[in-house]
Amino acid sequence: MDGSLNHIAAELRTCFQQTTSERPIPQNGFAGVEAQRECITDEALANPCGWRVRGKVTGDETVIITVFPQLQDVFRNEYGRQSTYMAAWRSKEIIMDHIQGSESSSFQVIPAFCDTLKSLDRGAYAEWETYPGTRKFWRVFVCPTALGRAFPHLRPHVGLDVCHTKNHKYPMQVLLASAMDGNSHVNYLAYALVDRENEENWSWFLRLVRMAVVGVEDTFVQFVSDRCKGIVNAVRDVFPGQSHTHCTIHLERNLKRFGKNMVKLFQGLYQQRTEER
Repeated sequence: MDGSLNHIAAELRTCFQQTTSERPIPQNGFAGVEAQRECITDEALANPCGWRVRGKVTGDETVIITVFPQLQDVFRNEYGRQSTYMAAWRSKEIIMDHIQGSESSSFQVIPAFCDTLKSLDRGAYAEWETYPGTRKFWRVFVCPTALGRAFPHLRPHVGLDVCHTKNHKYPMQVLLASAMDGNSHVNYLAYALVDRENEENWSWFLRLVRMAVVGVEDTFVQFVSDRCKGIVNAVRDVFPGQSHTHCTIHLERNLKRFGKNMVKLFQGLYQQRTEER
């Protein structure tokens, strides 16, 4: 089956081009069972094996194919053991822990990682903390030397944002600081892994950003972020007097509750050019 993935990719691209309200024409033993504008799911015509493939166009020349085998079927076919999906999944997790190391133990190497980074990259900032009075990991901040030294050559507009990790067992959040160069390319300045997004963590992150990136002098910096209360208070406390603006995309999403006309009015406001004096 693996040897035919290239042929399947070609057929999927043809199906994407021919996708209409009708069912795609079966080709090479596969029939489209779900067709949308961006993706399509196919299954074998002779379907006792239940094999399925899902393809998605990501560019002019690229198709991503994801195969969805049933985990318990693999156990039955390969090892002759019957199991529920959850039992098979837990078994897989145990095996992955043996191969790659457990997720919980990965937090134990963060101090060594920080020490190694600072010893090999002179001038880098790598700081970690545990919860007060415990040995439980709390947060870590990283800023390699090259990123910190790049800031004077970038536009003095620092974007602040947060994203969630994909780890459901140990959910964390990543705080990010970035700036643009003269070609409008985004350059990351520093990042931190924290337990949650709140004012305390943002204040801690921005204090280290000031030390590692911006500097303690009264350098002009304009911050751009969403309207999270924790960010607003942290910027005001750590960088008093500096300009702090809000991302129009986040504001626009908040205005959708008031209808499309309000969104169009807001778009007309922030897209309006100001004449130079």
